[in-house]
Order: sequence, then C-alpha cells, then structure tokens
Amino acid sequence: MGIADEERPLYIEAAVSYYWCMARNFHTEGVILKTYRVAEYHKGLVIISPDLGVFHATAFGAYKGKSKLSGVSEPFTRGDFLLYHDPVKDRYKVTEIMPRSYHEQLRSDLDRYYTGLFWSELIIKSFGGGSEYTQLFYLLQVSLKFLGNTHHIERANLQFVWRYLDITGFLPDLTLCAGCGREISGTDPLYWQDGEFVGQECVLVPELHHLNPAARKYLLHTGRLAPEQTEAIGLSSIEQAGLKKLLYAVIEDVIGFRLNTLQQGVV
Repeated sequence: MGIADEERPLYIEAAVSYYWCMARNFHTEGVILKTYRVAEYHKGLVIISPDLGVFHATAFGAYKGKSKLSGVSEPFTRGDFLLYHDPVKDRYKVTEIMPRSYHEQLRSDLDRYYTGLFWSELIIKSFGGGSEYTQLFYLLQVSLKFLGNTHHIERANLQFVWRYLDITGFLPDLTLCAGCGREISGTDPLYWQDGEFVGQECVLVPELHHLNPAARKYLLHTGRLAPEQTEAIGLSSIEQAGLKKLLYAVIEDVIGFRLNTLQQGVV
C-alpha cells in the first residue's frame, strides 16, 4: 500500500529528522593539536581530523581528576574521537577518546615537545592547510612518530616544514629564477625575495635569506623519501642553520602570520 499524498510530507519530514539527529553523534580519527581551559573544569581541544580538518571541541569535566577524558586529552594524542555535534550552535562535544598513540617521547623531551608545538601552531594558524587537511593530517601523523624516534630533531623539523609547503601548494620553485625565468644550475644559490626565489642577478636587496646549492640538493633529494629514510642524510651545521632560518622566513611569508613559537625562539 502506498503512502497517501497528504501523509507523504510528514513521513519524509520524520525520516529526515531521524537521520539528522542520528548524524549528530559520530566518530572520527584525529590528533590533538592544542588544549585550553574552558570555565573551571572543562577542557577545550583543537583537533585535526582527515574528515573535518581543524576544529574545536569541548571535553566537559576533563580537568577533574576522575574524568575518563582527563589523561587521554593531551596535546599530540592520536586516536578515535566520539563526538556530538550541535548543529544549531555548530559546536562539538567530546564524548569519548580511544587513544592509538600518546607520543610519550615528545612529552619527555623539551626539544621534541616544542617542535611538536611549532607544527601544531603552524597547522592551526594556516587553518589546516585549507582544503588539503586530509594530507596534512597524515603528514602530521607520520612526522610525530618520526620526531619521537629520530636522533636528529632539527632535521625532522626541516622535513616537516618542507613537506607542509609542498602539500599546501606554497612550495617555491627551486629550478627557475622568479625574476628573469632562467634555469638555476646546481651550483647557483637562490635568494628569498618578495615571496619567491630569485637568482643572484635579480637580487634587489642585500643580505636576503638564501638557499645554498648543498641545501637545495638536500631538499630536492629528501623530499621524495619517507621521513624515516632521511635519518642518515645530513647537512653541515652551518647549512642546517641557514636552511632553518630560510624556511622559517618562507613559512611566515606564505601564511601571513607571525608564529609565537618562532618569536619566542623555542625551535
């Protein structure tokens, strides 16, 4: 027996309402980027998810010692999040966190911890890389694991920043001079000027951040490798320090924000 025409709108409305309510409760994989206090006992979380990008959620009562959310809602925790979404206020509530990794190595070493905070701030202030948040989530996931195991923390940091630039579409061209268009040879340095790399002939301002040939070769080669495969590929201390200054300048230029972790000199 079919549904009468006069009954059909009510039937459809009830079905839509049912599924709309059910959709308020869902789960997603995620990594906690940042935590902050909300009122006295609640904890705000900034999470990156391959499904939702970067979003805020509240873990109610997480600052109470007996809360089931207390120990599992710390920065760098990766896991499955059971969430409730209020569509009217567009707010997320954390119902449960099923951790997959706590990345304990980052919490027991200040250099690793501050490097992770720098990555988190970069992701948050660039809004999760725009539409590329899924790739950025997986980059963060493998990079945090590598950061916890590597003996070369600064190199792991450089690798993350370079891959972030690639994923988000901000990666500068290392093969051509942006000023005159000529091809850059393997022995030529590049200079960061007005948001682009130029050759020496097109430099307008002295003392610019520059990329020397060895550092350029390092980036081009290691950018094709998995992070753990870069462990044994090094740079001299001078080249590494210069590359770090350059990449930090590039990052702040392309995202258009000053990063607190860089201003405070913790990385």
